[in-house]
Amino acid sequence: MYKTAREQAGLSQEYVALHIPCDRTTLSRIESFKIPASPETAKRIADICRRPQLTAWYCSEECAIGQTYCYKIKKRPLSETALEIKHWLNEVEKHRPLLTKIARDGVITPDEMDCAMSCTEAIMELEKAIEEYKLAMADALDIPKLVRAINKEQTPNRQAQRSA
Repeated sequence: MYKTAREQAGLSQEYVALHIPCDRTTLSRIESFKIPASPETAKRIADICRRPQLTAWYCSEECAIGQTYCYKIKKRPLSETALEIKHWLNEVEKHRPLLTKIARDGVITPDEMDCAMSCTEAIMELEKAIEEYKLAMADALDIPKLVRAINKEQTPNRQAQRSA
């Protein structure tokens, strides 16, 4: 995966190793999976090679936490991911009555469990579609910058909404 990303970017091992920074032998061993990449190194390779999908792959395949909590996503055309989001939003909407009830009483009764499971699956599919959308948008937008801003609640749109 790392070697493919580097080669697709048209970069030499020497160039990537210099900018990680690490020595070329270490990069070669990472590329051949003889040693694991650290999260920081995987991110640096993704940034240098301009392949944001590499970080998604790392999280779902290499990271012990990510293997449990991250979806295996792939870069797909923006139109496909947008339609996927629309589909799953409609599926989640079907569960609005249950979500409203849970919000009101905070309880899922045994007879609601199947519906709650179906609702949770739809929400998780929506979440996966959103991650694929973000990956598709990564060529046009600085997604990490947006995430940092949202985490700080300082996006331009949020600031404008607050002052309105």
